[in-house]
Amino acid sequence: MKILVTDGHLKAALSAVRSLGRHGFAVHTTQSRPGATMSSLSAFCRQVHVLSPYADEQRFDTEFLQLLRRERFDYVLPASDGAFRRLSRRRESIQPLTRVDLAPSWAAELVLSKRGLLEFAESLEIPIPASVYVSQTESLDRVLDTLRFPMVVKVGGALGAYDRVRYVNTVDELRRCVHDFRAADTIICQEYIHGTGFGFFAFMSDGEPVATQMHERLWEYPITGGPSVLARTVDDPAAPRRAAVERPGHGGVQTVER
Repeated sequence: MKILVTDGHLKAALSAVRSLGRHGFAVHTTQSRPGATMSSLSAFCRQVHVLSPYADEQRFDTEFLQLLRRERFDYVLPASDGAFRRLSRRRESIQPLTRVDLAPSWAAELVLSKRGLLEFAESLEIPIPASVYVSQTESLDRVLDTLRFPMVVKVGGALGAYDRVRYVNTVDELRRCVHDFRAADTIICQEYIHGTGFGFFAFMSDGEPVATQMHERLWEYPITGGPSVLARTVDDPAAPRRAAVERPGHGGVQTVER
């Protein structure tokens, strides 16, 4: 069985390549520029395919479909938000050529939109932090009238995974942060909530969970809060998170974090 894992430069892709390779699958990866990546250097990676960046939509779509026709992969595993969004938009063209578990485009756009997802959670009566959406053209008075320091500033868009969240403690830090994030699609200021972080993961089929897993974050980077670098599996079948993953009619992998 031959499987294509996208975004070979990512740690998530490397984990998938290693796991699939150990189980005897022939694993290929993609990347957007020539040169070595973590996955391409793995003993379990059979071949690397260099494609245009996702932002060059027309060229990427053409090259990706040509790759599928040529290599006849049995399965494709998107390893990044960019791959998930791009492939979901071309779902109908891709599915006759290989198997890939993707949400409909509307569901993909929902879960990849920070603002849309927060509003969706509110519609399900799932508590969310107090939030203020910020634009570059307005003052920060509305933020300062609504929230207190420390604050969490999050962005939506193509920024790196480790630069999507910052913590600010003063007005000057807030101003600098908003300026630094000026290229982002969305800037959200939120109240800082103390406590333990959890992540819930599900493999969905037509909106129904086929397999689930939940972890508790033990270490995060940065230590003030961010992506987990060490976690442990826990069992906590809470109803709100199930509602959140079942309502969008999602197919494939989905994550809810709190």
